[in-house]
Amino acid sequence: MRLYKIEIFKNLLIYKLVLIFSFFVLLSKETTKPEDSLLFHFGPFINYSLNIHLADFNKLPGVPNCCPRFRTTFGSGYSVGAFLDIPFRRDLGIDLRLGFSDLGANLIEEQNIGNIRLKETSPPYNTFTGNITVEHLIKANLLQIGIEPAIYFTFFGNLRSYMGFKLGYFLKNQFDQSEKIISPGNVVFLDDRIIRNDIYNQDIPEINKLQISGLLGISFDLPLGRGLMIAPEIRYYLPFTKVTSVDWRIASLNIGASLRIPVFRKRDETRFDTIYVRDTVSIFDDKILFPEVSMIDYKITEFTSKKGNIITITTKYTEKYERKIPKLEPPSLALTIFGKKRNNEIIPEPIMEIEEIETTEEFPLLPYVYFKRGSAELDNTSMKFISTNDRNKFNEQNLRWDVIEIYKDLLNILGKRLSAYENAKIIIKGCNNNTNEEENNLALSRNRAESVRDYLVNVWQITPSRIQIETSNLPEIPTNNLLEDGKEENQRVEISSDDEMILQPVRLSEIIKKSNPPIIGLIPIINTKIGLKGWQVIAEQENTRLVSFTGSAAPDTLLWDVENNVIPRLETPIKISLSAEDIFEQKNSIDKEIRISQKTIQTKREIIKNDTIFNKFSLILFDFDKFELNEAQKKILNNIKRNYITQNSIVRIKGYADRIGTSEYNKELSRKRCEQVANILNHNPDFVKIEPFGSDILIYNNNLPFGRSYSRTVQISIETPVVNK
Repeated sequence: MRLYKIEIFKNLLIYKLVLIFSFFVLLSKETTKPEDSLLFHFGPFINYSLNIHLADFNKLPGVPNCCPRFRTTFGSGYSVGAFLDIPFRRDLGIDLRLGFSDLGANLIEEQNIGNIRLKETSPPYNTFTGNITVEHLIKANLLQIGIEPAIYFTFFGNLRSYMGFKLGYFLKNQFDQSEKIISPGNVVFLDDRIIRNDIYNQDIPEINKLQISGLLGISFDLPLGRGLMIAPEIRYYLPFTKVTSVDWRIASLNIGASLRIPVFRKRDETRFDTIYVRDTVSIFDDKILFPEVSMIDYKITEFTSKKGNIITITTKYTEKYERKIPKLEPPSLALTIFGKKRNNEIIPEPIMEIEEIETTEEFPLLPYVYFKRGSAELDNTSMKFISTNDRNKFNEQNLRWDVIEIYKDLLNILGKRLSAYENAKIIIKGCNNNTNEEENNLALSRNRAESVRDYLVNVWQITPSRIQIETSNLPEIPTNNLLEDGKEENQRVEISSDDEMILQPVRLSEIIKKSNPPIIGLIPIINTKIGLKGWQVIAEQENTRLVSFTGSAAPDTLLWDVENNVIPRLETPIKISLSAEDIFEQKNSIDKEIRISQKTIQTKREIIKNDTIFNKFSLILFDFDKFELNEAQKKILNNIKRNYITQNSIVRIKGYADRIGTSEYNKELSRKRCEQVANILNHNPDFVKIEPFGSDILIYNNNLPFGRSYSRTVQISIETPVVNK
């Protein structure tokens, strides 16, 4: 009876779908093409699947089963995937789908079995021969991937019908099987189980993995805006192939929806453009008194170009004019050249003198490394680091002329010098501020010293036996520990050596070029009767441009700062060119020359002329609140006196202090420091000038501990005339 009802349902469903499809085909009369702008629809779909397993078999091939017959049954699944609709006409197109389908179901049949040996489930567990009712189950787990080409027809604007087929391939084709006692409930088989002939997760034998089905369907487009639509749909799949060699096919009725996303072809857009090309030829005419302009040629051309969907129609108007200009004299020019000395004295018709001046400066090394409070991490200090591979490239002469930047390379300078002086040894003494977490913390002091030693050993390959470690709380000469600045300065490592070459100042030399006069003045004079269009002044030497000036209004006096532009390098004269153009494009130019003299260091030594050597020293670093000189500092000053000061030398001594203390106290402290230096130099007082600035001028950043240490200094500058005899 159940099989008969199923067959009736199946035949009615197919009949109705075919009838609906045929009805819509007969109603279709539109043959117009689809809108030019629509290329296709695409999008996802999802359906509920009513799986209809059309079965008529008693067992799967090679699988034992006592069921007399498995018959048609239903199951639930899903279908999900994506589609592409390509229209041929407004009412006709092709639909392509790719998706996954769950086609599983449970095939269940009941059977009454008599004269079978059974066992009771309660004492005394007697065995007997009796009748039972069992349930035969085949649970089919089927997952299929399929492609569905179909032709669709559109009716009434939004209603579509589909006809096509589906090619499916089973990705999963497994089954479970069992025979279970369902009545009576108090018996089992002789093996104490209520189930027999059970199999789990086995592949269906003799499976036909490739499945072919016909399909019929309908859908209705519900617009969402801008061509986007959601389409409820119904599809029926009629199987042409069996699941396996027995009589078992799977039909399905899918109910769901698809999201239809349109892709439009860009319509061609036409744009118009207009180009005007005007060309004017100027000629001089001595027969007219005023300018005249006339058109001598006129032409219109049109051309079309296309880029993508943009069509551009361009109209080009070509006009040619002739301008007749009264023949007049070009601009008259004059150029006056003067020099301006550093004292603002004016020199007419100057001769430029480029002089090389030798400058030497020595920078002291502050042998301290300052650490953060409570820290022994060398990476958190201001020191610069290099790699072992780069240590041979390090050169003191390449350091910047900046005492703070030189200080940051302290450890690299020490490493380089210790490598050069192999017998030299150093002492690294670690200190702390002896307050709070650093109080009596000699372990912290040692860790600080060892971090400096490890850098010299690991990077600069200095033998550890050449480095002695010492520790203390406060340094031997501490900064005022009641002040935060003082505490910060006492958190340090101090470095000393038995070889004075290790901590000697860094000496840098350079040759700079000065111009005399430093300023060249240029006075261009331009006269024209009809108006000035533009002018230019160029100074060049042997095709090398040194400076240039341009303008359109009448020029004022031009000042050429020689030292801040390209400095002349040759003895050949400098050519100064002035050119101008009036509004009728009449041009004129004139040239003048500036003679030049190059005074190089070599030529100044070879000819009998005076020269000056400038030396600058920032060598003396005083301890906090001290002005006394130690023996090492006296030795440095005696060396300066012996090697750099002559009886004609002019010596300037400038004294400085850090920000700790009052301005009056620091100025007096710096005066005492200057006097101590002057006493050692013992130079003619008429040639010595002392300038104590104290803390009125902070020459370095006093927010940094090493900036304050470097501020406790005197700077010595020496100008020594050199006269060849």
